[in-house]
This record gives sequence, structure tokens and C-alpha cells, in this order.
Amino acid sequence: EILLILARLAVAGRISFQKSGGTLPVKDAFEPLQNSRTRREISVIKKRQVDESILKDARNLTKELFSALGPDTEKELYEFYHLHLEAWLKNLNSYKSKLDVGKFPGRSAIESSILGIERLLSNDDSYDFFKKVVDGKNEYLDIEESYSDLFDFYTNQLQTWQQLQTALTRFAVNAPALEKNPQANLALQELKSIAVSSSPY
Repeated sequence: EILLILARLAVAGRISFQKSGGTLPVKDAFEPLQNSRTRREISVIKKRQVDESILKDARNLTKELFSALGPDTEKELYEFYHLHLEAWLKNLNSYKSKLDVGKFPGRSAIESSILGIERLLSNDDSYDFFKKVVDGKNEYLDIEESYSDLFDFYTNQLQTWQQLQTALTRFAVNAPALEKNPQANLALQELKSIAVSSSPY
């Protein structure tokens, strides 16, 4: 019965668990709590409540990050952030997989965005999470800008990019002749410049 009460309090966000000095995620806590030997290694901590001003700033930031205003309660806002950031992460990992099989742009932006999001999501405690969000506001706005550009490119411009790569391969055969024509050479160099750009979107 006590374990059931602890489970309800943890799910409600009222308490958290610690083991060996570190935070123990709720999903990982129930097995050791049911074991009498490992139970003594776990501490129950009353969860720190996020300051109202931090929560307000984090909620207002959702309009800039996700074009939608998040909930006004701590637990729901935390879940709102996770839902959107995990969707970003899924898409970014999809874009990253394309880099391994073809010539696609955005590697630096993709990898740095993935790293930044993963670091933020690693904060299982909402108190630490929202403090990171507010303190790192500019970093996450930069990630949002990069993500928006990447999302548009990989959703709407990918076919055009592949056509560009095909055209450059075809033009390479006639490059010596094209380079003798000033107008054709200028157009060819512009296409090459786009093809090697790290952010041609």
C-alpha cells in the first residue's frame, strides 16, 4: 500500500527518487522499490516546485519555439515541451540518416541541434528542465531557427536538391565547353556554389 502511495505521488510529480546520489527516473524506480534489498538504497525526495516566474517565462517561450502557447501548469507544460522536442529529435535523426547515404546539407546544424535537444531532455526533473530552458533561451531559439530551416528543406526542397545534384553530374561531362562560355560558366559556378553550401536553404 505504501508503494502504491509513493507511485501515485511520483506520477503526480509531487516526489522524486534518488539512488546513489543521482536522480532515479520514475519508470526505473518501481523494480528496485519492490526489492527489499535495493529499497534501502533509494531516497524519496519532495520535488522542488518551479518558481512561478520561471514557469511563466518557459510558457511564454513556447510561442516562439512551437508557435503555440503551452499549458500553465508545471506537469502539463513539461509534457508539452517533451512532446514537441521529441518530435523535433525524431525528424532531425531522420535527416541525419540521409547524410550517411547521400550528399545532403546541414550536417553541422543537424548534429548540434540533436546534441542540444538531447542535453535538455536528459533533465528528468522538471525543476532542472525549466531552469535550463529559461537560462538557455537564446540557444533554444537558435535551435528552433535551424530546425525550421531544416524542416522546410527536407520536407519541401529535397526533390529540387536531388535534381541539382543530377544536373551537376550531367554538366561535369561538358564542363570544359561550358566554362568557355561566360554566361554558361557563371550559371555553372552558381550551381556549384549552392551544391557545396552548408546551408543552401
